[in-house]
Amino acid sequence: MSSLLYAESGDTRDERSRYYPIHTDVTYRLLDGERAVGSVTGRTKAMSARRLVLESDTRLEPGTVVEVSLAWPLLLEDRIPLKLVIRGRVVQSPGSTAIDILRYEFRTEGRSFKAASAIR
Repeated sequence: MSSLLYAESGDTRDERSRYYPIHTDVTYRLLDGERAVGSVTGRTKAMSARRLVLESDTRLEPGTVVEVSLAWPLLLEDRIPLKLVIRGRVVQSPGSTAIDILRYEFRTEGRSFKAASAIR
């Protein structure tokens, strides 16, 4: 089997439904509009173009909006560390927390590089 995973929740097996195993520590903020109302740590398990799957000791209710920050494994211009910031909505949480990605951007050194305004 290759190093990529597929969603088991009915996604079709196209490019956007492939899950890649990404294992890194994350911090995510629970949001109420634009205001953070809590912060939780966890670890990523897998990621696709549409969804992020996390492990955490904290159970999140479906529908909760979160902002997840994780260190990106590649450097910008081979020297500048990047952080991927994802805003999404919790869609399930039994055992793992699945988050549908609403938008994301790369940040570094006080600058941000918008990769997408929305993914549907």
